[in-house]
Order: sequence, then structure tokens, then C-alpha cells
Amino acid sequence: MKTIYSLLSIVATFCLSGCLQVDSLVTVKPDGSGTLTQTVMMNKAAVEQIKSMSGGLGGKEDAAKKPFELLDEAKLKAAAAKLGEDVTFESAKKVTTDSSEGYTVIYKFADINKLKLNQNPSGAMPDMGDGGKSDEKVELVTFQFTKGFPSPSKLVINTPAKDMPKKDDAKKKEGGEGMEDMAVQMMQQMFKDMKISLAVQVEGQIAATDAEFVDGKRVTLMEVDFNKLLADPAKLKELSKAQPDTLEETKALLRGIPGIKVETKPSINVSFQ
Repeated sequence: MKTIYSLLSIVATFCLSGCLQVDSLVTVKPDGSGTLTQTVMMNKAAVEQIKSMSGGLGGKEDAAKKPFELLDEAKLKAAAAKLGEDVTFESAKKVTTDSSEGYTVIYKFADINKLKLNQNPSGAMPDMGDGGKSDEKVELVTFQFTKGFPSPSKLVINTPAKDMPKKDDAKKKEGGEGMEDMAVQMMQQMFKDMKISLAVQVEGQIAATDAEFVDGKRVTLMEVDFNKLLADPAKLKELSKAQPDTLEETKALLRGIPGIKVETKPSINVSFQ
């Protein structure tokens, strides 16, 4: 039986509980250039656990490995190529709080039409030196920009395609009530204190938009505090029973939970100047 599927894989990659927070903000100027700022935070105890896991058994090969660091500037620079043509690494800095540590990285782009952003938060995480993230599901948010002069510039934000393969309903029912309860218990452990957000902010003023979640210059595509999900046992059980394969499917199931924002339209239009 699958566990929590697309979102569970993020945590399962690190064999950790309630440790991950990823915030992504795309800022776009009226000429189509801009920045992507990502902040990744993990519980300090979880980071120490990763360091211990990546240290191996202490042999010669393990001793030669570079110790795990959450802020790995070389890998963050290499990640720019996955974000699109001409996207460049701008800067990165370590961020520390009483309970967590992580980093904020800024990427710069000259043309948002070339930006391809993986909405799956595992895409923002550096690997532990094991050669990559084969289980990562790539769910790209893309952009179509038209510069306006003197009329407002227009931005279309395209969320990942919805043509997901149909599931076998018989397989969904496999395992029975007991297995569902077990999956819910796993979710309660794994998603405690987990948060993810993805937003687009314009430089200027929004003239018109069909986005559902707008606050001044900012359009929120996704803002999920998993503690709010965990406080709704019925919704948690529904999520377990549905077995979503991707974050896009999961977002649809999260709608309606107080405090959680998920944009489910295939495209969002924003005019600004």
C-alpha cells in the first residue's frame, strides 16, 4: 500500500518527521525580469540526524565524503539550470532560529517566460550526496508574459497539467479500514509542523486578476500548514483513502480546510503595471 504519496515522498526521502518548511516567492517586474527566492528550513535535530545518516559507518570512503550541509552553495548554483534558460544564481545565506536551520537562496531571471518552477517542495531540497532524487515528482509551474506599454503587462501562471492517469478503484480499497487507520497515524507523525508555500508577487500594482488568493501585490498559489490538516481527522482519512499520486491531486483534496490556500485553476491571469 502507498503511504501519503506525493507529499510523503518529500519526508520519506530523509526518514524524518515534521521537519520541513519550504517557501518559494517569484517576484516579477513590468518588463518580465525578476527573482525567485526560496527559503528552506529544517528542525535542527533533523539536520543532525541527516548528518549522522550521511556519515555512513566510518570507513575510508565515508571519511572522504564531504560532510552534509543543508546550505550547499555548489548544488544551489547547479540547480539554476533546472529552473530554465538564463536563470542564474544570485546569492545564498544561512538562516537560523531557536529550533530550525536552513537557508534562503535567490535566483535571477531576465525573462519569466523561460522560468520553470517545480511546485513540489522536494525540488528545493539538496540531496545527501547519493547522486540525485529519483523519487522526486516534477510538477512544473510555467509562465507566459506579455509586456505592456502603456497598457498593463500581462502574466499567465500555468499550473501543472491535470491529465493524471486514472486509478484502479479496486486497488484503492485494498487493505481495508485497518490499513487506512495506519496510514493516518503515519501522516500525523510525518506532517507535524510541515509547511509549504508558493506565491507570485509583482513590482507595481495589480490591475486585474482571476486569482482566488490575492493580497495587495501578491498572488498565492499554495499555502499549506499541515498542522491544520492534522486537526481535521475526517479530511486526513479522506486524503489517505484517495491516495493522490501528485501534489496537484493533493491540492484538490486540501481545499476547504480553514487556513489552507490552494489554487486549482489550470491557469491564473494577472495584469499589472
